[in-house]
Amino acid sequence: MIAWPEGVNQKVRRNGTNWDLPNGVIEDKTRSGKKKRRLATSFEKSAISVSFIFTLKEYRIFKLWWQDVCRFGFYSFAFPCVDDNTGELKEYRFIAGTRPKEVNESGDKITVQMEWEEV
Repeated sequence: MIAWPEGVNQKVRRNGTNWDLPNGVIEDKTRSGKKKRRLATSFEKSAISVSFIFTLKEYRIFKLWWQDVCRFGFYSFAFPCVDDNTGELKEYRFIAGTRPKEVNESGDKITVQMEWEEV
């Protein structure tokens, strides 16, 4: 696990954040057509969609961290828990096959959206 890049804000935009809790149930049909449910022994991690507003300087730091330290999402990283305000550090990683998406709304403000999962 690596650290979040120093010098990059950790303020997650509330209007740009959502997450899905995993479904831990498997449903099968019997031969008679009756549905039966059981608990799954394993299931997907919660998917978390986060959004940040970075300054141009923060974005450059983040981009280097993404490429050189995080290795394009290979390593997990420590970040304050996104679904509460306790400040407790949790371990997150980028969901496989996703990458940060950037939107440059103004000259010095860049919105970066990412898809994470809790490890």
